[in-house]
Amino acid sequence: MPISLLRTAVRFLRDREMRKIGVGFIKPSSKILVNLLIGQGLGLAAVVCLSSRKGSLTKFAGFKMLTVAEGLEELDAVILLEHQHFPDAMRLAEPLMCNEMVVLPFDASVVVSKQALNHTALEAAWNTSPDANYVARTGLTGHYVEFGTFWGRSFFPAYFRLRHWLNGNFFAFDSFAGLSRPLSDETTFTAGDFKERAYCCNVQSFKAIGAYVGMPEDRLVVVPGYYRDTLAGHSGEEYGLTPQSISVCVIDCDLKEPTGQVLDFIYPLLEPGALLYFDDWRLCRASTVVGERAAAIEWLRRHPEIELVEFDREQWQHQWFIFQKR
Repeated sequence: MPISLLRTAVRFLRDREMRKIGVGFIKPSSKILVNLLIGQGLGLAAVVCLSSRKGSLTKFAGFKMLTVAEGLEELDAVILLEHQHFPDAMRLAEPLMCNEMVVLPFDASVVVSKQALNHTALEAAWNTSPDANYVARTGLTGHYVEFGTFWGRSFFPAYFRLRHWLNGNFFAFDSFAGLSRPLSDETTFTAGDFKERAYCCNVQSFKAIGAYVGMPEDRLVVVPGYYRDTLAGHSGEEYGLTPQSISVCVIDCDLKEPTGQVLDFIYPLLEPGALLYFDDWRLCRASTVVGERAAAIEWLRRHPEIELVEFDREQWQHQWFIFQKR
């Protein structure tokens, strides 16, 4: 972890009027210790141990030691000193974000690689992913919409991958307060992973990460709130989404109820040939009763004119489709 990256992250947060800045990690290492000792002149306020146990330590490298469950009022923001395990660190940092603290990676490249930032259109089309190749070769130019963004693990790389062809905005719809209450089987069938308020990332952290990786503010539209409040009974026009204007739609809602609300909302907004992605198509045991797939099955029964053409999948639980009407 070069100290220059930590210095850049601290400066980024101070430019946004955050003064009480700490650093966090899953467990200490000699490299982290050395860099914290070197970085003592950065004015850091505390060290946060993201694991639930900090032992008997009250000081680390000369800094006050906190956990995710204590001393939260002492900090405005936390910089995570994790690279390979950054996604795991963000899960452990959920209590911080649920308490409106800004959480940021020390290195923007853990979110979007330096290579991806500099891809030409040709490189993005042929060297990144099948969805980019499809968009590049089919003339799709509309909006990108993602439902269930968490901290932007898929959202921000998608912008840099698809920006060459999609001329619309990139919409982030999320509660930014974690999952709504799951059905009991949605918790059971995910070994306890899907539970109320899990996957919480606040709006401030999401926007900060976007700015940190260099996403243009004028291409980003963030819509916070549970879908029962932001989608049900609302039209796309309220958010600048006209009929058949969505070219790529990513659904990572985890649960049946919000997925059904999303599908009803996007039905008139998807253009013919649009890409439709379900992150948890086969999770929840590929159930027909709970989870994303169950919501999609009910949606297709209500709309027999819809055809979902299987396109691609990256892992067993995921599924891309091409949206068409018969």
